[in-house]
Amino acid sequence: MEKTIKLKRFKPVYYIIFLLLLFARCIGSGIPEEAFDTKTWKNDTNGCTSERVALMDQFKAIQDKIIGLSELQVNKLLGKPDKVELYIRSQKFYVYHLKPGSQCDPDSFDRAGENIQIRFNSLNEVNEIIFGK
Repeated sequence: MEKTIKLKRFKPVYYIIFLLLLFARCIGSGIPEEAFDTKTWKNDTNGCTSERVALMDQFKAIQDKIIGLSELQVNKLLGKPDKVELYIRSQKFYVYHLKPGSQCDPDSFDRAGENIQIRFNSLNEVNEIIFGK
């Protein structure tokens, strides 16, 4: 006598749930909400209110965790960059201003305030963070 084994078929709902969980994991930054005040950072567009300066200790604490994140994950964590600079070999820099400068007042002759530059490699992953003036 030959035994037949019936394989149970997964319902499509299980596949959808699995894919949603996988997608949510890929988009999340892996940085706990209490470790960095994302809302305050995003609300200080161009660093014009200097609120980002107050968050520098939090930023430096998570700096190592930002390395390797995707562009989508950085956008979720830090919001839209104040400026994007394209570089050779499909690399790019996201620039986030920390202090007010000419980016806040176009009539000002002062140069742009301090900033953070996040460099993405050609695979759109963070590979360097630069603190600049």
